[in-house]
Amino acid sequence: MRRKQSLNRRQFLGAVGAGVGVAGCAANSGVPDLFPPGMNPGSTATESRELAVALESSALRSMAEPRLPTDPKALLLDHITYGTRPADITEINNLGYSAYLERQLNPEIIDDWQMNARLMPFTSLSLDATTISGMGWDRSPELGAAALLRAVYSKRQLHEKMVEFWSDHFNINQFATNAWYHKPVDDREVIRPYALGRFRDLLLASARSPAMLVYLNGNENRAGHPNENYAREVMELHTVGVNAGYTHRDVQDMARAMTGWTVGASGPNFNLFEFRSEFHDTGPKQIMGLSLPAGGGISDGEQALNYLAAHPATARNIVEKLVAYFISEDLPQALVNQATTRFTITGGDIKATLRVILKETAITQATPKIKRPLHLIADIARKSAATVSATTQLVQIPAAMGHQPFTWSMPDGFPQRSDYWAPGLLSRWNVITLLAGGSYTFIPISPYYMGQAAGAVTTDQVVALWNQKFFGGRMSTEDQAQLAAYINRSPDNLLRKYNESFVLALSLSDFQYY
Repeated sequence: MRRKQSLNRRQFLGAVGAGVGVAGCAANSGVPDLFPPGMNPGSTATESRELAVALESSALRSMAEPRLPTDPKALLLDHITYGTRPADITEINNLGYSAYLERQLNPEIIDDWQMNARLMPFTSLSLDATTISGMGWDRSPELGAAALLRAVYSKRQLHEKMVEFWSDHFNINQFATNAWYHKPVDDREVIRPYALGRFRDLLLASARSPAMLVYLNGNENRAGHPNENYAREVMELHTVGVNAGYTHRDVQDMARAMTGWTVGASGPNFNLFEFRSEFHDTGPKQIMGLSLPAGGGISDGEQALNYLAAHPATARNIVEKLVAYFISEDLPQALVNQATTRFTITGGDIKATLRVILKETAITQATPKIKRPLHLIADIARKSAATVSATTQLVQIPAAMGHQPFTWSMPDGFPQRSDYWAPGLLSRWNVITLLAGGSYTFIPISPYYMGQAAGAVTTDQVVALWNQKFFGGRMSTEDQAQLAAYINRSPDNLLRKYNESFVLALSLSDFQYY
């Protein structure tokens, strides 16, 4: 949940003021078409400080929990998309809650050819690991840039949210040795195809993934010299969870069961999964009650993974993470129990489990959760209808807020908890300022031209525009009054009226949370 931040006022004012100035300079030299003739996109030192003070005042004043919509359809859109657009509202109103959810749960029926066309510049997404490795390290940001582009444009929004969920659950740091050219294949052949399938299939596919094998040193796991890295993480993170009661002996025998699972170093399996029977420990094994007799081969690992996938502790671990992701970090236990039962009786059917977690009576239990940086940027782009370029530079924006996709260094994946991301308010405000000022030319956003296109000329019209476009009409009266008062201190200043009010609006907690 959201916590009160302790900010150094002098550092805050200086940093945000500098950010406004940088935005103005970059916009003035790089994208003058974002501003009307005669409008100076730069800010004076006084204006920068005043915006910084207004941002700080907004943060310190808004200590109540962010407000969520009360309509279940609006809540669903907020939680299974990266930002609600008018087309989404029309679609869910036409289909109804259940039919819309069912459509999103079956992404194969949604024509997303335009999304695929946008990804064509990112050629590494469709290639094998050997070819990618020959293209050079500079192609590695394509996967992260594609994640943001998909979040903005894909019609299969729930699928993209689940891809993000599983990418963190089965985290692979793209910067790890050799993982950079294996991870695009893992994303394409493991995470994306199984994101709404059966957990057991996803787990087995991940265990065979060369990206996972090199990341957690499974390819070095040999009889007589076992490497326990993957065994430890598959139990602690991927399946039963750290509190499931397993012992170090269980981890050791899990590692022994996985010996011989490696990545081909030559021949037809070069850079592909390969089982080397001569590296496999054929002795008997005991893993959390599972007995594997001596003489086994690749089936030792397969049986162990299937056993862990079906374990009751795995069902609860996965469901609790899903409920925290979609509904509330303060886990509603009745919902967790219902979803755990469904996960269990369906053999780990992810889609069936989500039908329980996202049903209409469950979504009303949602509590405020901060948007992670990629989500925040995608939301701004979707609601502003910005034309986002297919360029690897896209990763710079979430990276500036500590969230470059596929680069978390630890096996546990980027944190989902709001209390991890909430202290990053300053970097968020600075990025929004840079967006409004035109510094990120690959996401061209012009608050002025948004206002002009909507016929928003007066102070009240501008405030009403931000309220409707970015808050769904739910901005509080107090926040609207604050925005209007800020504009009216210099009502003829177009930069203040559009750009700076835009920054103030999107920095409010009601937009930062969902």
